[in-house]
Amino acid sequence: CEKDYPDPDQLELAEINLQNFARDFPSEPRVAEVESMVMKMRYRFAKELWDTAQFYERRKKTESALIYYRNIIAKYPSSHLARKAKRRLLELRPKFSHLAELFMDENDSPLIQEGVASVEEVAARDDEEPQAGDSNEDEPARDE
Repeated sequence: CEKDYPDPDQLELAEINLQNFARDFPSEPRVAEVESMVMKMRYRFAKELWDTAQFYERRKKTESALIYYRNIIAKYPSSHLARKAKRRLLELRPKFSHLAELFMDENDSPLIQEGVASVEEVAARDDEEPQAGDSNEDEPARDE
């Protein structure tokens, strides 16, 4: 995953191997180490999508950026970057309401929760205590 162009298949393989390793050796202390490595991989892939979305926004290709924000939400839903992407979609939704399909997931469910009235409301939810299953797992701890 550390090469210039990471292969998403490597992340999928790492997640499968982690599941198998944790299932077969539940008391192995290195399971936590492997989980940390997979979390760093997830962060790297989500960050690449985020950076690409930001690139398209800087180039005034916002419709392309919407696709990348949508992919972050779909692939890394419990991540901090997914919450940021949702906030960005909410900010862009009024301008791109004619592209409603970009604000829906593969099951035609809204990517942004119904009843969310404003960017401020999403920001307030981000500041709340994490819910079960919610994580900031995609952002690795910084070594200082």
